[in-house]
Amino acid sequence: MHKFDINVFELQTRSAPTPAAGADFIITPNAAERIELLAVTFTFDAAAAGANRLIHMHHLNGTSDTQGTTAAGFIVANETINVECSQFMENQDLTTSFATITMPMPGNVYLELGDTWVSEVANIQALDEIQDIVFRCKVWMRL
Repeated sequence: MHKFDINVFELQTRSAPTPAAGADFIITPNAAERIELLAVTFTFDAAAAGANRLIHMHHLNGTSDTQGTTAAGFIVANETINVECSQFMENQDLTTSFATITMPMPGNVYLELGDTWVSEVANIQALDEIQDIVFRCKVWMRL
């Protein structure tokens, strides 16, 4: 069991590494910390070819998929979308074209060593790009 002082945390805004084209992103905590994800934003640039894409993000605790969220609709080919995921957002219906889509973040998404928050885009194409990944989190340092 890791020891953390639950009353002492710092709010931080961080950037996640940009994955290669056609790949999903991964958010991981540093070794000596525990983080609670509050929000994640990124830009998804769909290539001109391929089927509709569906964005799903979820928490992996090393072996199991414990919590997740899925967009309410598809992203079509040749479309650039800003994605905003937060604990207080509702899932936006994508029946019409929007420059920004919103997704609800499950509550209590805590990441410790070995945990990850990952994107999983259905029908992702080799030239699709995920960029400008920023997340807001509470950070506790191990005592």
